[in-house]
Amino acid sequence: MATSLPEIFSHLAASIGILSGSLDYEVASATVLGANISSDVIQQTLILGLVVFFMGKLRFKKDFLKTGYLPMITTTLMCIVWDTTASTRAWMVSYCSGLSSHT
Repeated sequence: MATSLPEIFSHLAASIGILSGSLDYEVASATVLGANISSDVIQQTLILGLVVFFMGKLRFKKDFLKTGYLPMITTTLMCIVWDTTASTRAWMVSYCSGLSSHT
């Protein structure tokens, strides 16, 4: 929980800014989502790699892989897929609006 506090507060600040109208929805949401995904990736790869490097080896129990590591990887992939589909959907909407305005 403690390592997630910066992401939680940045999401809250962005949400308040979006709701108050002082921040652009697309820019603020993309910024905090990107920061959250990058923090998650760093926690999963860099920290784990450093632990293995300094300890020499690391053994995982199957229970940890199922209950801890697998959900982290799954939610990261879900965010990447969601962001990609949202970007594609936004591009299609703007492209189609451009087509309809020229007719």
